[in-house]
Amino acid sequence: MICFSLRCFNGHEYDAWFRDSESYEKQQEMHLVACPQCGVCEVSKAIMAPNLKLTSKKSDNTPLVSPEQQAKHKIRELVTYVMAHFEDLGESFPEEARRIQNGESEARTIYGQATLEEAKELLDDGIEICILPDVPSDA
Repeated sequence: MICFSLRCFNGHEYDAWFRDSESYEKQQEMHLVACPQCGVCEVSKAIMAPNLKLTSKKSDNTPLVSPEQQAKHKIRELVTYVMAHFEDLGESFPEEARRIQNGESEARTIYGQATLEEAKELLDDGIEICILPDVPSDA
């Protein structure tokens, strides 16, 4: 997964997650990348600062955060972002994803529930989806 900082034609800036750069480019060409604030599909990558981790010496009373705890925190951030910026369609997600892919519904960012069989069928039909993990309760 990769996170891009994006800017719409109206100047709104936001972050969005994609499987990889190619996935972003493909969705951009299909006008599926839309601003969560105004819905405009004229979106471009914003200038991004590199994510540098500065190291410093740990003091004796600084608690260590395990890689597992860091991963759980990142998962919670991702799921929280999706829930705040995407439309929840519940169990109608697979059908609406197909309608959007076929141009029968407005292109927008959505999420919801799908069985493993439904998710596999969507992927087999070329519909890009991302299965979100359960949010760890102790993250």
